[in-house]
Amino acid sequence: MWKNLKILAIVFSVGLNIAFIGPRLLRMDRLPWAAQGAKCHYLYKELNLSPPQLAHLQPLRDQFHAFLAAQGKRLKSRRLELISLLAGYAPKEQVAAKQREIQVLQRQLQSKVIEHFNVESRIFTPSQRHKFFDLIKERIKQSDNAHPKWMPHRGRQR
Repeated sequence: MWKNLKILAIVFSVGLNIAFIGPRLLRMDRLPWAAQGAKCHYLYKELNLSPPQLAHLQPLRDQFHAFLAAQGKRLKSRRLELISLLAGYAPKEQVAAKQREIQVLQRQLQSKVIEHFNVESRIFTPSQRHKFFDLIKERIKQSDNAHPKWMPHRGRQR
């Protein structure tokens, strides 16, 4: 039983670590910064992108965010299905199959994030590219998504 709980905790942890980028980016889309009449992502503002760079990146970003939203819904649905299986004492085979479905979705998400970063970073100048990845690293360091939001981490009480 502890082995199953440990595996489940790892699956959720990996999912949260991968998925934290998507929701953060989607929330940043609602900020009121504007560049030439269009919304400008805060990272793009920090990079001081030119109008042609912004024009090239906007459709890529919109497509990426649409994927993140859809994949996030699929992951949430599968996680809820997994919890229902666990709550109903489902056979190990069913639980394992659902875990594999979640892992496939997580791998797809991770691959898409990496692909998006690679495509975006090719549009940047060398200094913008360096700053872009520095900003991403800093955001990861500052994130608190190593555990589910409902689970307080050590040293902090809610």
